[in-house]
Amino acid sequence: MIGHLLDDRYQITQELAQGGFGKTYLAQDTKLPGHPNCLVKQLYPQKGDPASLQKAFELFEREAKALQNLGQKCDRIPRLLAYLQDNGEFYLVQDYIQGHTLLHKLLPGQPWQEDKVIQLLIDILEPLEVVHQHKVIHRDINPNNIMLRTVDSRLFLIDFGAVKEVVTQVSNPTSVIYTPGYAPPEQLIGKPELSSDIYAVGIIAIQALTGISYSELKQLPTDSNNELVWQNQAKFSPALGYILEKMVRFNHQERYATAKEALTAVKALLEPAITTQPSPPPPPPPKRPWGLILLGILGISVGVGAGLFLIMNKSGQKLPLNGVAIEGSLTEGDRTYMDLAQNINTYADYYLIAGKQGQTVTIEMTSNQIDPYLVLRDRQGKELAFNDDISTQDSTAKIEITLPEDGNYTVIARSAESGESGNYRISAVGD
Repeated sequence: MIGHLLDDRYQITQELAQGGFGKTYLAQDTKLPGHPNCLVKQLYPQKGDPASLQKAFELFEREAKALQNLGQKCDRIPRLLAYLQDNGEFYLVQDYIQGHTLLHKLLPGQPWQEDKVIQLLIDILEPLEVVHQHKVIHRDINPNNIMLRTVDSRLFLIDFGAVKEVVTQVSNPTSVIYTPGYAPPEQLIGKPELSSDIYAVGIIAIQALTGISYSELKQLPTDSNNELVWQNQAKFSPALGYILEKMVRFNHQERYATAKEALTAVKALLEPAITTQPSPPPPPPPKRPWGLILLGILGISVGVGAGLFLIMNKSGQKLPLNGVAIEGSLTEGDRTYMDLAQNINTYADYYLIAGKQGQTVTIEMTSNQIDPYLVLRDRQGKELAFNDDISTQDSTAKIEITLPEDGNYTVIARSAESGESGNYRISAVGD
């Protein structure tokens, strides 16, 4: 094949890779000044009768045109220069991106910092957003199909699985293109969705965040709901953890539906936190009634308009359901919790608990330096319960609730009044 002149134009100069579906070559475009490099992908259609081969090429042509359109719409997808059939084999000719794949950056035992993982998510989801806008599923997002250009480290999506898949499906209708470990359940049975790509991106981010190897990735355990269990292998904020968990949900309907949805959520992590300097506290408002206020029971929907909005900090940690207390402190270095209904800003820490549907959980916060206040949020960010102090000494806050579903919940530990700072203890126990 070396030296072969394809389509009387593209001269093959070097074999770059070989796989089960074909080979990849470096070539030169002999009809352009300077003979610039290009990439030639040779695909092997399943052998069959002439009618089957013609059908395979029709499907190949359809997917190639879709890929060509994407390359014109997004500058982070290599342009498709030509597609053709030669001696019963199919060829794609694309721009050559000189660089290395993301796989070279994902080194086992070397987890990435959270801010780097967030930027990686953005860099992948931005071109994928264009792909999904055109109702195209990549089908094979994995570190080997993400190229980082040498000159500027710019990220490119390459090797769309749809093109490879159609050239095999005429003679083998059950043929499915995917990479083990990065493909969700629906894709394994040949029913990929746009959210199947979201799953793959989430897995890549988890791999970067944890530093686990590819073999370890494929052996991640699952819980009773078939959800991947990876959270114990990394340190991360609950906000990022929530996004990644949603991206890799077992049920595709529970994931972000498109790259645009996921990208919006990830970019929100970069929004600047709102902080305020402590000001002299206003006259104390009337004391709120003691006891627990369960929003779900009362049917109260609390949002920004009604008064509660959390600016989350980046130092969250897991709160075990074993009754063991964690020492914490609220200081000026923390983010602020804005209670718009009360017109106050308070310092806040937040924690993550993992619970089961129907499990009764009791959370308690005590302090002799601040007036404690607790808030509990579900996976979607909805406040399930909050309360003020339950003791006459104003030293203890407590929530007791039966959890409505399996998953992670956020516990917000804050003070009841503006400008309060001091130490506290927080614990949680589940039945």
